[in-house]
Amino acid sequence: MKQTILRKLRNVLEMYEKDDCQTYYVPKAWTYIAHKKTDEKIVKVNPYQYYKEQIDYILDHPEPLLRDYRDAYYYSTMIRTSTTFDHNQDQQVELINTDGFKETGTFVKMIAYLPTLKAMGINVIYLLPIMQYSRMDKKGELGSVYGVSNFFAIDEELFDPITKDELSLDEQFAAFVEACHVLGMRVVLDIIPRTNSVNTTLLMSHPDWFYWIGLDDLQGYKPPKVDGIPPTTAIEEKYLQQLYAAKETKAHLAKFQEAPNIRDPKKWDALVARYQADPSLNPLELIRETFNMTVAPAFSDQINDVQPAWSDVTFFRLYMDQPKIVTEKQLTDTKVPYILFDTIKANLFPGEIPNEALWDTLSNILPYYIEKFDLDGARTDMGHALPEPLTRKIITKAKACKSDFYFIAEELTATKKSTEQAKALGYDLIIGDGFYHTHRFHEQLTRDFYYNGMCLPTMVFAAGETHDTPRLISRKGGYQTTLLITILNQFAYNFAPFMNSGQELLEKQAMNTGVDVDENTLYALDENDAYYMKLALFDKYEFHYDSAYESFMETLFQIAKIKTKYKNLLRNKENVAYIATPDKDQVIFHYQDANQHLYILANANMHESKTFDLQIQEYEVLYSTTTSTSLTLEPLALRIIWEEN
Repeated sequence: MKQTILRKLRNVLEMYEKDDCQTYYVPKAWTYIAHKKTDEKIVKVNPYQYYKEQIDYILDHPEPLLRDYRDAYYYSTMIRTSTTFDHNQDQQVELINTDGFKETGTFVKMIAYLPTLKAMGINVIYLLPIMQYSRMDKKGELGSVYGVSNFFAIDEELFDPITKDELSLDEQFAAFVEACHVLGMRVVLDIIPRTNSVNTTLLMSHPDWFYWIGLDDLQGYKPPKVDGIPPTTAIEEKYLQQLYAAKETKAHLAKFQEAPNIRDPKKWDALVARYQADPSLNPLELIRETFNMTVAPAFSDQINDVQPAWSDVTFFRLYMDQPKIVTEKQLTDTKVPYILFDTIKANLFPGEIPNEALWDTLSNILPYYIEKFDLDGARTDMGHALPEPLTRKIITKAKACKSDFYFIAEELTATKKSTEQAKALGYDLIIGDGFYHTHRFHEQLTRDFYYNGMCLPTMVFAAGETHDTPRLISRKGGYQTTLLITILNQFAYNFAPFMNSGQELLEKQAMNTGVDVDENTLYALDENDAYYMKLALFDKYEFHYDSAYESFMETLFQIAKIKTKYKNLLRNKENVAYIATPDKDQVIFHYQDANQHLYILANANMHESKTFDLQIQEYEVLYSTTTSTSLTLEPLALRIIWEEN
């Protein structure tokens, strides 16, 4: 039998299967199908045997690899969090517990969860960043995975010591990708080509790729306020004169300095030699100590945004000169490189001298992961702010390595214009704004979102929540809202259903407070909860596996079977026959062919029942969120109805 990296992992686990492991517990949810009849929420196992048996199950149940992304169902996971668990049940999550086992998430542990996800219909694993990230100036207990310090190294904290010294971290990730592929699942990765950690490894080799300020100016560093411009205003050419004339802008620009290697080349060479002699030294601390300088933190590209500067990341200097329009209009006398709203949005305000060496590095990230790990796709974080030529270079080089490599645009507006632009750049799918529209029943936005997206040039995520938004279960309507939107998302034509890690467990606490939040978002949990006010993007966080998720998970399995049965009916555009009644609370997805009709009926009203006036007599109810089978749907109820033609 061919020895693959997944089989190597399996055999290593078998080697240690007889090791004495008295206290190792896992959530029932990870292997829910095998343990669904168990009353307890957690299960005591031999870890080596447990993970080995999960790999055996995967190897024994191979499926064809997803070929048509019209059939994709995405599961977004931050590996560090998705399989975090207190394995020895000592009431605290540790990086490595007293028994030597990893309690934060790893690729090995995530492999065990794949069969459960597959049973839900998931066939694309969407990874939030897995690269090495800096803990310097970090937010929270662990820092953000978006503060990448080395694009070409995987975060060491994702290594699982369960394999002893038998497998490297890279091999563990390769085994994870292989496990996904065996189950027919694709793997896509979030990359961050616009920002880098303030302590990136590139500081020593390419200081001129970054922006610098005096260390004494770091304390009060913030984006400049511009009077007369509304809060969170997108930068446009019409605001440039006002922006550069503002008092705070002038003070802000005065803080910037030339890169340290330019200011004092001899001192810089000595510093580099010192670092090369001892690479364990902190690059940024060395520079701060030697030059009394630091990289400038990044901040929002919106004028007068209330967000403070982002202390853990900085922007790449994508052009070696100022924006062309700034030079032409002579808007500033500042000659040194600086960060401002226009330089951030290099897609709108490019310079004339591309930083070609940097562009080469950024466009080589994905080929590295394709060639080494057989990656299938990517989302480019802040891709909307990249210059168009750089975006094309990233996409072209990746697709040259793998012709069906798939790209997701961080475009949060699902319109004809935005999707046309994304498609023209080479993107296959956009994130869209489903997390905002789908659950806003009182504004009657639900139906419009789905109906308006049917004919867009690219597919759009049908997402009730993301890692940046409040949880769907925390929205008005709670469980009913979660059930309704999660099911609708799976049947909406020209949409790619998207599930955020923890959503299947009815997790209440947001992973981050980035988008569409309110004053209650941070406080979704009881104040006595161990994770009260914790955010998984920055902190140790264990999902609430003791929640009453079983009924919801069973529903996900049931819906997956319905989708599989009617797959050919659902995927073809000529079968789409949505019905738009005058009542916008009535959502009617209708698919038909010569033999049958399939209706997904939803009442998007939180308070009133709705009667659907459909001319159907004999029908079969395939699924209903309530016990009723009539065409009168209770508030936030949904039914899936089949009729023979």
